[in-house]
Amino acid sequence: MFDALLADGILSGASEWPDTFAFVVLAVVGGLLVGYFLAGLLARPRDREEPAQEATGEPLYAVVLHNDDFNTFGFVIGVLGKVFAYGSPRGFWLAFKIHCSGRGVVWSGTFEAAELKAEQMRSCGPDPNGRRGVEALKVSVEPLPG
Repeated sequence: MFDALLADGILSGASEWPDTFAFVVLAVVGGLLVGYFLAGLLARPRDREEPAQEATGEPLYAVVLHNDDFNTFGFVIGVLGKVFAYGSPRGFWLAFKIHCSGRGVVWSGTFEAAELKAEQMRSCGPDPNGRRGVEALKVSVEPLPG
């Protein structure tokens, strides 16, 4: 089909062929991008706080991810997706906020759960595609005010 369209455009000398081709390319690329982000939004349910944690009166702790110059955005987004089941858009947004501010809360819950999540993030190790001297993600657990 593409060969027929190409041959028809070349033989007829139609000046609309470059415009049509550009439109088709933009439509395909745009469709892929929209599909990628929608798949990330719809693939995994959002991680929600359980009301039982707040009802028990236990203090809440935050899992804090610290920015570094070694691990790539893709690796950080992948770790957030693996540990917290965050989709690509949410993972990207968190990684970007942490990159800009130096650190950020990625999850909160009881102390035991926060320690477990922090250890799961550390256990992912360093980014295999990161810069020389790459280290595992820097993660801390801190009490939330309250």
